[in-house]
Amino acid sequence: MSKAFDPAKLVENKTAKVEPGRYAFTVESASWKTNKNGNEYVSLELKVDAGKGIRVFDSLYTTDKALWRVKAFMEAVGMDFSDPPEKDYLPVAFAGKLGGASFITGDRGYLEVEYFLSPSEAAELGNTQKPNEATAGDSESVPW
Repeated sequence: MSKAFDPAKLVENKTAKVEPGRYAFTVESASWKTNKNGNEYVSLELKVDAGKGIRVFDSLYTTDKALWRVKAFMEAVGMDFSDPPEKDYLPVAFAGKLGGASFITGDRGYLEVEYFLSPSEAAELGNTQKPNEATAGDSESVPW
């Protein structure tokens, strides 16, 4: 019988580690997903501006009890929560947005979003996007 893998071929993980703290981020991608319970959420890939190109994955659930977090995220990236985009356009609207968050180390040893910062707090981190400022995710880049 052959072994499942060759331990001699182990390559050490040299992924850059970043200390927990407050960092600016750019939304690299966003997409709708559904969990095993049937709840829809937006899956976010955030590029954290910590000098090392770290990517953090986060989820924004759209259930009534979780909308507070969607609101915090939208405010953090300068979007108006009271006037959300159409459902199909939401991931496109999020892509390219800049914001800031407080990050902690999660159970698996990777950074996780603890909470999103207000635009004024994010500006202190070097995030210079103003609310409603055009980004790659704005409607001008949508072909319909």
